[in-house]
Amino acid sequence: MKMASLSAGEVDHLLGDAVTAGLGDALYNTYNGDIDLLKKSIQNRDINEFARAVMLDVMGQLYLDGTLAESKWKEFLKEIVYDGREYDYIYNAVQYVLCQCHFVDMLPKIRYMYDRGILDEMCMGKYDSCVDALFAYRKPKDRFCKAQMNAADMLRYWDDCIYGEIQYG
Repeated sequence: MKMASLSAGEVDHLLGDAVTAGLGDALYNTYNGDIDLLKKSIQNRDINEFARAVMLDVMGQLYLDGTLAESKWKEFLKEIVYDGREYDYIYNAVQYVLCQCHFVDMLPKIRYMYDRGILDEMCMGKYDSCVDALFAYRKPKDRFCKAQMNAADMLRYWDDCIYGEIQYG
């Protein structure tokens, strides 16, 4: 969590594509139960926006696992929605988790984000596409984050890549 919470430039320099390639799995599998730290990190605009979105996926998986109560999860998502002043990738991440969790009652929140121009339509399309996604149920095996992975090995691999011990090509 400390590594993912570094400034946007530091995270990008250290992890690069790993932010989107496996950070969520690593964070999920090393989650220590500190939901407040996770929330605070997601809301911190100094943290890389993609790392924050991955943290949101971790919370989504905690909800799907039954670790996070639906009411608390929705309350937190509403806080993020209504905090929206200008585009930030986190709003697309909120839109995605709302659809993946099938929170039909939160559809007005998605409309609110579209109306405020804080969503990128390239991510999920226009509002009607988002509504379709909200009602498209995924397979039970689909998850936000993978369980049963060795986060320490993954982090060691990233470290080796960063410091040149693994060569590509």
